[in-house]
Amino acid sequence: MSKLGQQLEALRIFNTHGILERFGERGTAVAVAYHPGESRRCECDKSIAFSPFFKTDPKAAWYDHGQKVFIGKRSESLPQALAWASETYGIREWTTCPTDVSAKIPKYILDRAKAAVQDKGDAPVARKRKEPRRA
Repeated sequence: MSKLGQQLEALRIFNTHGILERFGERGTAVAVAYHPGESRRCECDKSIAFSPFFKTDPKAAWYDHGQKVFIGKRSESLPQALAWASETYGIREWTTCPTDVSAKIPKYILDRAKAAVQDKGDAPVARKRKEPRRA
């Protein structure tokens, strides 16, 4: 995890959902992520566009939880999802999320997160959790 990711953990932000919720705006806080398929669960490779504030696809099937889904390998589905989200929500620049390298978030949200960390006075790095002892 990046240093920024560790500093965000100190602010109690652990994932893409948390970053969008804390620093995003209700109308444009959207992220795009790739999820590889899992054959034993009958899941296919897909990229999704999601938001913590609203459904990106209100007509989606119940198992997609209101997320816009693009089926295909990463090289096919991720560019489609980014293009759709850019066109739909007017987002021009995307960047990799510091807490989840498989997700892309709008650049302005990452800039706000960096500013919050700097305002906090370089938030202390979260300590790693100790592994429980095994008998």
